[in-house]
Amino acid sequence: MEVVKIKIQVVRLNVMILTRSLADNIVQKTKELTALHMNVMDANGIIISSSDHERIGIFHEGAAKAIQNGVDQIITEEIYQKMIGTKPGINMPIRFDDMVIGVIGITGDPDQVQPFGKAVQMMTELMLQQAFLSEQVGNEEKARDFLVQDLIAGQNDRGLDAVIARGQLLGVDLTLPRSAWVIQTENSDKQTETLEIHRSLVRKISNLFPNPRQILCSRVQRNRWVIITEMQPLTDRSRFESISNQIRKLISERMSTKAYLTVGRQVPGADALHVSYKEALTLLKINRLFPENAAVKHFYDLGLELMCAEVNASTRAHIIDRSLGALPDFPDLMETLNAFLNCSLNIASAAKMLCVHRNTLLYRLDRIKEISGNNPRNFDQAAQMHVALLLVRMK
Repeated sequence: MEVVKIKIQVVRLNVMILTRSLADNIVQKTKELTALHMNVMDANGIIISSSDHERIGIFHEGAAKAIQNGVDQIITEEIYQKMIGTKPGINMPIRFDDMVIGVIGITGDPDQVQPFGKAVQMMTELMLQQAFLSEQVGNEEKARDFLVQDLIAGQNDRGLDAVIARGQLLGVDLTLPRSAWVIQTENSDKQTETLEIHRSLVRKISNLFPNPRQILCSRVQRNRWVIITEMQPLTDRSRFESISNQIRKLISERMSTKAYLTVGRQVPGADALHVSYKEALTLLKINRLFPENAAVKHFYDLGLELMCAEVNASTRAHIIDRSLGALPDFPDLMETLNAFLNCSLNIASAAKMLCVHRNTLLYRLDRIKEISGNNPRNFDQAAQMHVALLLVRMK
């Protein structure tokens, strides 16, 4: 009997591809459950997976007939001698969306394997449906990831209408005012590298919002996630704080490390979301410079820190030198000045915070004035020193 070897090829019918890896999975699962010898043939009748690896790549004439006629092909001992690439058994069409995309074959005495035929055929088609649904979910998630990447990069070369249309295909209304949220974690050995864990985390984050389908959530770097949401934090402050804290807790527990969350301004159009994202990144820098503050920051919560973050290096050095002089060389006095300013120039409160006597604090304030050339008990000069202290931490 002639055995013909033909190069394996993948044929796409409708939107489902019967690939080698998918066929291998079908053979493995069905053989585990039935202990029968299995073959999977593509739409051209080529064996693309088999429990007998020697048969892979062979043209199976029985499968070709099953595809052509759309019915089961039973191959007896007598028939298989006359057909190319076959062995006794049963070959059944694999259907997807009412189209034959391949064949599943069971090798053995037809009388013995035929009772298993329909069960194997049904199980194979169910596995195809599951694989298709998984692929569709994966494709949508990839489309959402790409959309987030383009939005935060400001890459809208085809115009706002095209971006809105991409959102509509995903069920996301990008005509609504939106803001960019950034979640950042510290470096951690524990990573969410597997696709299923990543998808699960994205779903859990999205489900924290009132309208999960309107949420675009994507992991854009190893330790960074971006959320694009229509939620208005200033309108419902309590809900915003609840959701943001739950997100931080979820990420922190999953990654076993600290998580920061920052929120840029809400912008009227999708074409300005990259601005909101950049603001969230600026807030992230501030958040990590001032860890004693809340680990969630919204653009509208900050003023002075934002202005200081925009100061360039040379101007920053000038302001620090003019306002503090040599004071940074005296850590104890820097701590005293910071406490005094945080207590709104109240001597009693500052002394209590520092756990020192009032006279000790007064002595230190005099020393601060002497070294810096500015009087911390003078409001205008104290304001300048406060800005300088912020700039010191932003070096």
